[in-house]
Amino acid sequence: MPSYIRQYVYASPGLFCEQAERVGPATLEVIGRLFSIAEANGRVVEVEYDTASGILSQGKPTKRHSKRSPRTLETACKELIGLHPSIFTRISYSAVRDTVQRLIDEETRIRADEFIAEKLAVGNIMDILQGGKDGLYD
Repeated sequence: MPSYIRQYVYASPGLFCEQAERVGPATLEVIGRLFSIAEANGRVVEVEYDTASGILSQGKPTKRHSKRSPRTLETACKELIGLHPSIFTRISYSAVRDTVQRLIDEETRIRADEFIAEKLAVGNIMDILQGGKDGLYD
């Protein structure tokens, strides 16, 4: 049986919740909400498998998105729960994805600012541009 079919055969809300729990309590709450809201609305919980899988994938680095991490996913879920505290509010995959990307962008900007500030504290801008004796202005 192909792996893409096998993952649905063995999938369950419990399996997704176990994976979310390994990331953190906020991620577990977001995933748990998906299934409890689907059940409360009389829908089969299987309709949320793709959403749950997509949300959990935001915590895994890939070649294209190497800065993703479980810590970033957990932080994004905490923020979204803070914005939507009601347990009856479904938090979507796109909300998680966008928040994860915003957090990564913010962290990258902060690191770049720190790097620039550190370099400017050590020397002036001409030292940075010249990079020693083989710089731009030799």
